[in-house]
Amino acid sequence: MTFFGKAMLVVLMVMMAASGSAMATVYQVGDLAGWTFNYNYNEWAFFKQFQAGDTLVFNYDPQLHNVMQVDINDYNSCTSNPIATFNSGSDSITLDTPDGDYFFLCGIPGHCASGLKIHIKS
Repeated sequence: MTFFGKAMLVVLMVMMAASGSAMATVYQVGDLAGWTFNYNYNEWAFFKQFQAGDTLVFNYDPQLHNVMQVDINDYNSCTSNPIATFNSGSDSITLDTPDGDYFFLCGIPGHCASGLKIHIKS
């Protein structure tokens, strides 16, 4: 095989390896609706395939809502003993654990019970 042929083979192998690797995706939670009432977030998440390295962006009015990462018990009971709290109105949260479960809710009283919560599985 000529030098040119070997070089092309190396380039082709690198391109194939790169195309097979997963790229991180940025998801706007709730798409255009954002983080607000009257939206089924778990249905939205059901049709996504989240992976470690992906980023969730929560867009909302910070005077009306917030985002709290909680454990499964707080998620199920809509209590807020947060692992982390976000309140900028445009929060970016990177999923850092493969095969992880992430639970988020709005910590404003009554908002979680009204459906403002989401479970993400990476």
